[in-house]
Amino acid sequence: MLLVILMFFGGCAGSTAGGIKMIRIQVISKAVLREIQRIMHPKIIKSVKVGNVAIEEKQVANIIGFFLLFMLSYITITFLMSFFLEDFTTLVTAVTACLSNIGPGLAGVGATENFSWIPLPGKWILSVAMLLGRLELYTVFVALSFLSWKR
Repeated sequence: MLLVILMFFGGCAGSTAGGIKMIRIQVISKAVLREIQRIMHPKIIKSVKVGNVAIEEKQVANIIGFFLLFMLSYITITFLMSFFLEDFTTLVTAVTACLSNIGPGLAGVGATENFSWIPLPGKWILSVAMLLGRLELYTVFVALSFLSWKR
């Protein structure tokens, strides 16, 4: 279980690693702690800081939005892949491996296996997951957004 959770995280800021970057996890954690403090002390004014640098609220909202979009994408892709993969471990780790660009998963897509046995529609879904993970979610969604297309 710990290994599967760690598959989501790991990239440092500025790296080409997929998944959720550690700086984003740090900002989200500090934002959650700040909100808990605001519940206990409603008049407190506290900003999210990384090191000695205060992070703007717009950036915090952007990071939380990215996390929610990542989780929504993960849940959607996992649901779609559940039509093609019966083993839960293979399902969860295949989607995690593709969306986080970490390499092999576990069980049917582990180090001694490959993705060749997955039906073609499942491979297409996992290919989209790989693109989402490698190019970052916002980049792909903006590129596919009708609002960004110009005539």
